[in-house]
Amino acid sequence: MISVGLDVGSRTIKLVTFDTVVRSSLVTETGANPLRRCRELISGINYERLVVTGYGRHLVAPALGGEIVSEIRAFAVGAGYLFPDCRTIIDIGGQDCKVILLTNEGEVQKFEMNDRCAAGTGKFLEIMANTLEVNISGLGNLALSASKLSGSTVYAPYLPNRKWFRSSPAARNPVPLRLVYIIPSPLVLRRWYAASALRKESFLPAGPL
Repeated sequence: MISVGLDVGSRTIKLVTFDTVVRSSLVTETGANPLRRCRELISGINYERLVVTGYGRHLVAPALGGEIVSEIRAFAVGAGYLFPDCRTIIDIGGQDCKVILLTNEGEVQKFEMNDRCAAGTGKFLEIMANTLEVNISGLGNLALSASKLSGSTVYAPYLPNRKWFRSSPAARNPVPLRLVYIIPSPLVLRRWYAASALRKESFLPAGPL
């Protein structure tokens, strides 16, 4: 039986065809009309089951006759399939971040989300990469030399004009921003570390890095 999975995110749409193994996959921009984009993606595919998750699942699934699965559940199932020993999932989405703790059986035990602020999300990283004129894949290494924190997507593009930014020796590197350490949310990670909830078998399934 051929199944099709659609993850309709705020920034990208992911499609996978699956029977007993993954047969094909692709990632494309969500665009202004995600429903139309999804129709185009599945046209010509002979499938028997359609499962939809992601930010736009409630828009797309009813229109295309698909099943709805929450993002949290989809991550748990996917991680269990790809990495059976995974117990912690950290997702850097386009507009929010999630940390999901799994039981030894692979079921969702607990999750936390940063959905009140765009700081630390994929969109924040895209904006910072454009602002600093660097490739987004290189932000991680550059961030390790940082001495200051930045946590605002709104004000991030204006940081290069700040006096401390221009006067910092690290600015000539040219990134004095410890971007990595605000992902996905300092409060979420600090709370989970304190509770010894984060396990060493972790999975980072998405995000620009």
